[in-house]
Amino acid sequence: MRHSLLRLARSAAMSSGLETPKTLNHVYNRDFSHDIGDLTTTTYISDAPGLLRMQNKSVYGVLMQPTPFDEIIQEVTTTPHFPHPMETLMTALHRCTLFQMLLLSLFLLPAVEATAQAPKSAKPKTAAAAPAAPKPQSTPDVIEFTNGDRITGQMERIVGQTLFFKSDMAGELTIDLGKVKEMHSNGSYALIRSDAVKKTHFDRTSIAVGTVDYDDKKLTVADPMGEAQTVETKQVAYVIDQPTFDRDVARKAHWNEGWTGTLTGGATLVRATQNTESFTGAIAMQRAVPLVTWLPKADRVIFNLSETYGKVTQTGTPFVLNSIFHTAGEHDRYISARFYYLEDVGFDHNYSQGLQLSQNYGAGLGWTAIQKPTRQMDLKADLHFLGQEFQTASSNENLVGTGLTETFKQTLPHKVVFTQAFTANPAWNYEQAFTASATAGLNIPVYKRFSMTMQTSDSFLNDPAPTYKKNSFQVVTGFSYSLK
Repeated sequence: MRHSLLRLARSAAMSSGLETPKTLNHVYNRDFSHDIGDLTTTTYISDAPGLLRMQNKSVYGVLMQPTPFDEIIQEVTTTPHFPHPMETLMTALHRCTLFQMLLLSLFLLPAVEATAQAPKSAKPKTAAAAPAAPKPQSTPDVIEFTNGDRITGQMERIVGQTLFFKSDMAGELTIDLGKVKEMHSNGSYALIRSDAVKKTHFDRTSIAVGTVDYDDKKLTVADPMGEAQTVETKQVAYVIDQPTFDRDVARKAHWNEGWTGTLTGGATLVRATQNTESFTGAIAMQRAVPLVTWLPKADRVIFNLSETYGKVTQTGTPFVLNSIFHTAGEHDRYISARFYYLEDVGFDHNYSQGLQLSQNYGAGLGWTAIQKPTRQMDLKADLHFLGQEFQTASSNENLVGTGLTETFKQTLPHKVVFTQAFTANPAWNYEQAFTASATAGLNIPVYKRFSMTMQTSDSFLNDPAPTYKKNSFQVVTGFSYSLK
């Protein structure tokens, strides 16, 4: 330590124009600073004679009078200073180049995300710190069975006549309410009666929220104000914890919440005598409110968009262009668990059939004919206006007609999903202008949210522009990403 400090003083003296000292006593009445290389950033203070400080790899000092070497060494060894970690970090970042900072961010970003998602750990106890007082345990829920047995734990929810209970000893339990004599809960729960489930809009004031007691085949919910509501078990549809009820049922969902669907893309490139380029893309999205699947829908929005673009070129010959575009939106408002009224809009462009633009605006009714966890079928009918603009202006039409639509979805083993849809549009004011479309697709999971998609679609125009065919058929394959 003595030799290092002496070398430091000698370097400082040389930078200040002094002769090289043999001891620190020769350095006084002068300000000096000098780079000390890789020495640790530390501060040293000498009280009366002056100040000697090392900081950020530089040394600064002023000695007001000759000072015994031992006094400085004693002061050095008894007053160490350790910099704040943030000061060290900012110093390091200041010395980094832009490229180094970019590389650093690439390595630190996953760690920051993992830290943000990880639960906060408790602070380590120190020897001087007093042990934290244990948090008071909440009173457990109690179930007494008809045979006299009792268990404690926490009630999770009630669905119809089934109680889901987490026991302290037995873990997750599914219990038939018919086997329960009494139950007393201490948490806050929301009671949704079976007559409320048949409706599609929930009134918060009509749903009881509070502690739950079960006795003599009757369920009682008491709110904090002391008011109680008692119903028989056959009138119970759901009993869920209040945080889940507030988040998923009572709260109005934001427009960007609850979307499900897929994003699909594919491409084909050929370079030979003929150069071929083909690109496909599709978006299929749906959002239902309430956001939970165990409650009947009150509102549903469906959005679809697809585009197939292709171009074939050859030297000395005209290019061949193909473009098929379709987008449609539908808003369903449920008037019961399966019936709803709807508004729909759609736009189409099909270069292969000479159709420049087709626009559809309509309103109608819908019915969910099949509603099962793995299968769903909807039937719809609407009254709409259909405007058709062709590349040949003389073929343009403004039509009033009816749209008849059927959609089907089936979840197969291994999470393979099959979808199918058919629409027929007879026109009232011009019977020849009949249109129809049909699609069928298969979505096969590949890895996590990624899957392979195969889809066929057919578009039919009974009265196309001259020289164009009535049918346009295409098969599209690509990879999809599931939004949820």
